[in-house]
Amino acid sequence: MTKVSTSVVDVGRKDTQLTGRVLVAGFGTAVVMWCAAFLAHLPWLDLPSRVTGPAVLVCWLLGAVYWGRITAGPRSVFVGALAGIVTAVLGLLILGSLLTEQPAGPTPAPGLSGLQGGAYLYIPGFLLLGTVIGLGAGLAARGAAPPGRDWLSTFAIVTVAAIAPLLLTGGAVTSTNSGMAIRGWPNSDAANMFLYPIGLMADPQRFLEHTHRLFGSLVGMTCITLLVYTLIAGRSGRVKAAAAVLLAAVIAQGVLGGLRVIENERVLALVHGISAQLILGLAAGIAVSLRPGFRAPASRVPGGRGLATASAWLVAATVLQLSLGAVYRHLREPHAVYTHAAFSLVIVVLAMIVGARAVAAAEEGDAGPVRVLRRCGKALRHTVLLQFVLGCITLATILLSGHSGLPDPVPGGGAISTPPFQAAVTTAHQAVGALLLALTVVTAMWTRRLAAPGTATP
Repeated sequence: MTKVSTSVVDVGRKDTQLTGRVLVAGFGTAVVMWCAAFLAHLPWLDLPSRVTGPAVLVCWLLGAVYWGRITAGPRSVFVGALAGIVTAVLGLLILGSLLTEQPAGPTPAPGLSGLQGGAYLYIPGFLLLGTVIGLGAGLAARGAAPPGRDWLSTFAIVTVAAIAPLLLTGGAVTSTNSGMAIRGWPNSDAANMFLYPIGLMADPQRFLEHTHRLFGSLVGMTCITLLVYTLIAGRSGRVKAAAAVLLAAVIAQGVLGGLRVIENERVLALVHGISAQLILGLAAGIAVSLRPGFRAPASRVPGGRGLATASAWLVAATVLQLSLGAVYRHLREPHAVYTHAAFSLVIVVLAMIVGARAVAAAEEGDAGPVRVLRRCGKALRHTVLLQFVLGCITLATILLSGHSGLPDPVPGGGAISTPPFQAAVTTAHQAVGALLLALTVVTAMWTRRLAAPGTATP
């Protein structure tokens, strides 16, 4: 009986490992493909379809090969084929824009009525294309040494990677005042969101707002999968609860974004902007907690308790700082930008202290967790300096251009009134700020872990 039960457990573990490899490769490749499609269709590039299509396909193939090497191991070809199908299914969410009749005017056909005749025939062909690309990636990965990864941990990292472009497009929407470019929710200008015509996205504001909505759907699918995978992987109740909270937060974030459009309310946009970065921090925290090294025994680092306290204060200060920035970006309160600029000095000093202490505390050890702490300290110092420089440039462009605030949003899109350089810099400033918050969360978790060593519950 013991042998039988042991064999059943082993089979279950192998199935979970196989599932993890498929999900990591499939979703990881999808993130690459989606980002390539976003860049290839930027209205400012105005690339012809004979260029955008092949470019996306090449990036899809390269992404599949990369993730195929990451997930190499037994049955690589089978894993690659299944991963290709997963990527293709996720790709259907953006394929609909190409399978819709392009309207002569500025308004798309309502609901599903704009779908081209015979469009459903493209779906099996697209799934077959994904399978072929996955098979090729699996063949390329044959013979590579199995990495021996914790696939749930790796999928949590993929989840963070999926959230990153959502934050970037959201920042671009705010920087260009494109939040009301597309009316209605969950439909887009009365059309099904996934069938919004690509031709209408030649309008820059509509393109940014619509792609932000699409990336939100990708993040939602990824977080649903993370929760399900966490449940079947047999992890602790704490990890399962964290994954459930992340999914609930993402769903609430989507509803909040929709209400912001329906009500045309900037206060809702403010809350939406702040909570988005908190969601990234939560996802980064889940990814850290699932790392095998985080659960392994480790030696206490010198001054660990003080460093953990300082790191926690840095997280709180960073949340306050991004909130001040969001108040200015969404509500155009002049005092907020000056308070934000002044408080940035506090963030820089505190981050430099935490970073330097993290590196110094890790200098005496070579264990895996200690090396991670050292990298966190270095990354924290470099990122906060980059963010400070971007903040100075952003403040200068605001003051010199005379665009101290954003005009009232006009539903329906149109020309972007914000100067291009100012929009690009403020978007970069917001994106690096989100990265800084994620880094502070990661650093705080590792410092707390090394201040009180012991084996965490897997």
